[in-house]
Amino acid sequence: MVQSYQFVLLLTTLLTLSSSIQENLLGDIPQKYIVQVRYELKPSVLLDVKIWYCSILDSIQPIDTQTSKHPDIHHVYKTVVHGFVTELTAHQVELIKERPEVLAIYANQALKLHTTHTSEFLGLISRNGITSNQLLKKSDYGSNIVIGVLDTGIWPERPSFSDDGLGSIPNHWKGDCMGGNNFTVNQCNKKLIGAQFFNTGISFDEWNGFNSARDTEGHGTFTSSIAAGSNVPNATLFGYALGNASGVAPKARIAVYKVCWPNLGCPQVDIVAAYDKAVRDGVDIISFSIDSGSERFHENPIAIV
Repeated sequence: MVQSYQFVLLLTTLLTLSSSIQENLLGDIPQKYIVQVRYELKPSVLLDVKIWYCSILDSIQPIDTQTSKHPDIHHVYKTVVHGFVTELTAHQVELIKERPEVLAIYANQALKLHTTHTSEFLGLISRNGITSNQLLKKSDYGSNIVIGVLDTGIWPERPSFSDDGLGSIPNHWKGDCMGGNNFTVNQCNKKLIGAQFFNTGISFDEWNGFNSARDTEGHGTFTSSIAAGSNVPNATLFGYALGNASGVAPKARIAVYKVCWPNLGCPQVDIVAAYDKAVRDGVDIISFSIDSGSERFHENPIAIV
């Protein structure tokens, strides 16, 4: 009886110790975080915010004296929110929360794709798909509007992205067309005026697909064509339903921001980076068909931006 009791006690102790060790090991593994700062506390002598952010990290993660390497800052947010992306352990998260410059900190999560009913919600079309007002016609079908699409990228060769009949690119557009894997700068035109991709939040050990704005899943191509696809006559679905295919605003321009990757989802650190860049680029509307998470609003970085 005594031996059985001692065995149970030893087993319980070992399990508790194992759980504690596992918890400590997991807490020591750095994870990506968005650190939102109180910009009004930036020292005026520092012209570059990255130097300020490095000093914040130095206070909780000193510079390696052997390599003199500063803590890694993966991305800096400057427009819709002020802050940066870095990797922190659980202990470092608790330390940085105590810094007066830090307003909030969010653990990076990979979100899932969604598809919405925006045009119906806005009253641009009725439930049977018929245009219900003259707003589109009065706006020349969005000819001077730039729609930023945060999604899986785009397949630029599709006829929905032809620029036939379109005027010059709107003057307020300040964005870029980035080349990359199977995607060239020349594939942008007066319809597809911008193409960028964001991959800070993904692990290249698990990554597959094109490291560019090219879409390998189809979702981004689909949402882009719904929002602003050009008129395509004689379109069919595998030979059925012959007719004209058109986006809601067929003359609007498309700027693609690829933030979602095959089998890896849509990292929040990249979504916030894309929002930040899209606003700086001068987009008028942002199309975001991605699940924004289930956190409370003040704990959700997507809701913050």
